[in-house]
Amino acid sequence: MKPKEIKKMLSKANIIYCDIDYTITKEKDSGFNEKSCFTATPNLKMRDILNNYYYKGKAIIFYTSRRWAKREATEYWLQKNEFKYHSVVMQKPNYDVFICDKAINSRDILKATS
Repeated sequence: MKPKEIKKMLSKANIIYCDIDYTITKEKDSGFNEKSCFTATPNLKMRDILNNYYYKGKAIIFYTSRRWAKREATEYWLQKNEFKYHSVVMQKPNYDVFICDKAINSRDILKATS
């Protein structure tokens, strides 16, 4: 998807679902144990992009394959790292490839907004 298309899609969106691990964290496996849920390095550029959409009135929902037992640690980390959001959905299905007509790769968002 081209940067202009990404910007247009995001600007028209009212609800933005965003993955956590390796999307707003820099580590790929940051949610697989309790300690890493607390210590993951935030992707500050993605935080700023998402917070900007939050302040523009978009609903930001984090969607993660982390289990329910890690919810408290996950929300603590989001708040500690100043991510603005409306809710967190736990236990998304585990997959290797996600195919969807509305999916945008986080690296493409970073390129489109830089």
